[in-house]
Amino acid sequence: MKYKVLAKDIKGEEFEGLFELEELQNTNDVSLSFSYAENSVNQVAEDYFTALCRIREELEKQGVSVICNGASKDVYPSPMMRDMGDGDQAYRLKVGVPAKMTDVVNIFEVDKDNFIPSTVLEQEEFYQEWLKVKKNPVS
Repeated sequence: MKYKVLAKDIKGEEFEGLFELEELQNTNDVSLSFSYAENSVNQVAEDYFTALCRIREELEKQGVSVICNGASKDVYPSPMMRDMGDGDQAYRLKVGVPAKMTDVVNIFEVDKDNFIPSTVLEQEEFYQEWLKVKKNPVS
């Protein structure tokens, strides 16, 4: 499967990129590649979200960010989505609010109205905060 997405360089200029997804045979791993201009980055991981994060970390070093739901600060998959699926679906989270099925998004598509640019680290920190608040609601 392929998804066209926008990416942005350090100067803020947008350009088109392409994600290619592949489920690897005889293994539980998946392969994800991202091509843009004359560059290509590939990762093999246990799920697409993990592979996407690894690709984003490589791109961050080059000053490039991708614009897709899986790169939005408030999007993160549940452990079940990663274990039972391929990790290509995730929740759009709100701190203090439990995730619902209506919050599920495809990580390679983009909802530009709700997209919050972030680094992989910022996204992980947001998820950890969501976990803490969700488990310990303030009365």
